[in-house]
Amino acid sequence: MDDLIAFLRARLDEDERVAQASDPGPWEVGPSFGGKDSRVYVQETDHPGIDTIGTCVIAGQVANKTRFRENAQHIALWNPARVLAEVEAKRHLLDAISTLKRSTSRVERVDQHGRPGAWNARPTGPDPRALLLPLLLLPYAGHPDYREEWRPAPAA
Repeated sequence: MDDLIAFLRARLDEDERVAQASDPGPWEVGPSFGGKDSRVYVQETDHPGIDTIGTCVIAGQVANKTRFRENAQHIALWNPARVLAEVEAKRHLLDAISTLKRSTSRVERVDQHGRPGAWNARPTGPDPRALLLPLLLLPYAGHPDYREEWRPAPAA
């Protein structure tokens, strides 16, 4: 379990570093010249009191050239502020998952003569961490450090 948690924390740190190094925006979608594609614009705020709009990405040159506007909207949606909010939410979720315990039931132990002994707790269900952590790792399945054994079993 510790290796899954360490892997996820490292990926969240990477996501955070990349987002913090990016221009915070706001990021917006607008038409480019001739209206054949869409561009993602980032409002630059390097100069106090002066708001300029700078072209950040020409979405039509990034991916499928028949979906310029959709690509631009996708890029703008996943702006650095959104990524940082996702990282924070996933860290809180990871902290909560890390504290979960398996469900247990109390069973009475008896000796070989059937006399009652101590009460013991026995696990009764699956470990919730083993169910939830692999799901949080799925977005990082393409990372070189991801291990296939972490992939959750397909839903029945």
